[in-house]
Amino acid sequence: MLLRKILPKWVFISLFFLGGCTTQWEPEEESDAFPRKTLNEFPGELGEFKRIYWGDLPEDALDLLKPSERYVAWYSNSKNELVNVIILYWEKEHLAQKGEAWMPPFPDDVFSESGWEVNTRPEIPDVLDVKNLSAMHRIYRKETERKRVLWWTNARGKAAEDQTPSRLKDTAVFSIGVYIQEFEGGKGFHKILESFLADFLNVLAPFGLVP
Repeated sequence: MLLRKILPKWVFISLFFLGGCTTQWEPEEESDAFPRKTLNEFPGELGEFKRIYWGDLPEDALDLLKPSERYVAWYSNSKNELVNVIILYWEKEHLAQKGEAWMPPFPDDVFSESGWEVNTRPEIPDVLDVKNLSAMHRIYRKETERKRVLWWTNARGKAAEDQTPSRLKDTAVFSIGVYIQEFEGGKGFHKILESFLADFLNVLAPFGLVP
């Protein structure tokens, strides 16, 4: 399974890719009038993309991360363009056992342990420049393979790039990602996700996945 190829036994991450997208995302605040939906209810259809596989994390990752909920799925469109979504969610009650300095694993650490190197560091899109949210954008390389990753979490404030502990207290923590595997000489991978991204961001609020 592709997940196991990039996962050291002690950790797992959510990955997200976005390049040159102009989508405007305005997070909606959660309302106490409506209970939070569970990730088991996450939509199987997002615009032209439909879920084709519903997976899970390996047992060693679950044992170490112990998320309250997780969502691992693959979506594809009529052109067979594949998008992987991974969401991890920790209730604030569960975080008390991890300590104040605990953070979701940083992607650079995970990929480096699996033999990947940071190839480039593209700019983080403005769409993810919102309060109490941090993101990182990478293209990782391993031989002829490339993975473009944009990962974000509400756990680190604005400190994702320098990995300074800054987890918000008294709140649930999530990390969200979408990734796409590129190939040598490939072009236009960001276009695969443009339509997917707009619909994806618009469904996050009911699941408590906004800062």
